[in-house]
Amino acid sequence: MSDKYLTLSEFNLEGQFLGFVGDPPGEFKYLRLAIASGEVRLKLPKQLRCSLSLNLQPGELIRVFGLSKLNSHTGKIKFKVYGVKPLGICPMQKIPLQPKARILVCQKSGCRKRGGQGLLSELQKTLCDRGLQDRVVIETTGCLKCCDSAPNCILQLGQKEFKKVHPEAIASLLESHIF
Repeated sequence: MSDKYLTLSEFNLEGQFLGFVGDPPGEFKYLRLAIASGEVRLKLPKQLRCSLSLNLQPGELIRVFGLSKLNSHTGKIKFKVYGVKPLGICPMQKIPLQPKARILVCQKSGCRKRGGQGLLSELQKTLCDRGLQDRVVIETTGCLKCCDSAPNCILQLGQKEFKKVHPEAIASLLESHIF
């Protein structure tokens, strides 16, 4: 049996600390970091969660380092954080964030039976191939109320919504919108 994760490289990111995210709220499982190309969520190891939750303030510049790994099945990159170093607080300097695009993919039974899971994996692969996975949030949803045209996905770019778009066309729209 092979390992589904391939080690890519070490990473060293500098950016503005935006806050923590966790499920349930109040659990500091992920660190939100604003970098020049957008926002990233990095999963924190358990031994760092408590100390960072007490020491970091939103708006603070930090350096995060660790290893990045590629899931060969899904094409997603997983960041394994080994350390966080505060660089100082600069509340007046804001890193401009590009608005992230959202892709909503229905995963109710009707859409799944008609290829919803395949659509989701094809979207992830296409975005990874074009280097857009860090600028787009893919969310699985319940019914999108368009069951007759399943499998369904909706691309949201700012105030615009695009429905019934093929993954390659989604990547092209994203490239033209973001760049």
